[in-house]
Amino acid sequence: MLSTADFESMTTAISRPLFATALRLTRNRADAEDLVQEALYRGFRSLHTFMPGSRFRAWMFRILHNAFINRIRRAQLATTATDPADLSPADHEHPVPDLRGMGELPDMADRHFDERVKAAVDALPDNFRTPMVLFALGGLSYQEIADTLEIPIGTVMSRLHRARRQLRESLSDYARDQGLISDGGDA
Repeated sequence: MLSTADFESMTTAISRPLFATALRLTRNRADAEDLVQEALYRGFRSLHTFMPGSRFRAWMFRILHNAFINRIRRAQLATTATDPADLSPADHEHPVPDLRGMGELPDMADRHFDERVKAAVDALPDNFRTPMVLFALGGLSYQEIADTLEIPIGTVMSRLHRARRQLRESLSDYARDQGLISDGGDA
């Protein structure tokens, strides 16, 4: 079992990517802070369930993701007029809300991407955007993303591949403007 000091040290090491991921998911700084605080609280309370030798980073991102999903479910239950189609995603996975247009993007993304890149990422379907955010901003491995989202690693690989392909297609003009590819489309 991890000690309180070990927990504090390990969470400090992942606090930035944890917050960046929460901010990207919630699109609101206050909600992201609340979500990270809730995940840290849940992690601390469940410290006795953490298996030494396991991936602490993936464990905490899974707690963050589950806390996020629970918030969505609570919000859906609180809504009086909810479209049943919104509650049953086509691919029968955990529902992930369409959060486009709900405020801020993470500071990390603001520093590294311009508006066209952020808009292209925002335009990705949620089941592609979430693994991409966990990979690009959270720094998680494919296996850690699979563990976090509770999906097979092959699904993670497929979704990241499709997300990259969609980003490549939607950003081809941007890449040409930036001189990253030639007019002939060669990479």
